[in-house]
Amino acid sequence: MFCDAEGKVLSDGKLARPLIRAYEAAELRPIGWHTCRHSFASHLAMRGVPMKVPQELLGHASIVTTMRYAHLAPHVARDAVRLLDRGHGCGNSRAILSGAAISARSGEEMAKIAA
Repeated sequence: MFCDAEGKVLSDGKLARPLIRAYEAAELRPIGWHTCRHSFASHLAMRGVPMKVPQELLGHASIVTTMRYAHLAPHVARDAVRLLDRGHGCGNSRAILSGAAISARSGEEMAKIAA
């Protein structure tokens, strides 16, 4: 929903003309506002913006809706793990991950013993 300077909702006709001028000037095929919105979110994800930001900008009630763009940024998770490999006193990611695996296994064994 788009509003004018006075807060009145703009009609489809008032919204269509600026978009038509823009895609014609750019020599693009006809597109709609939803395509622009989707492209906006996609580019944010590809640049590694935390998913909470597009969620808020797009007005998604749930992060689950926004997560459909996460596949466009597989490098974000990789870069996050590499932070651990920089040696900031936390060891390296392999040691942390193997420790997590041991903790998970220990938790499973403790659950069996408790049962």
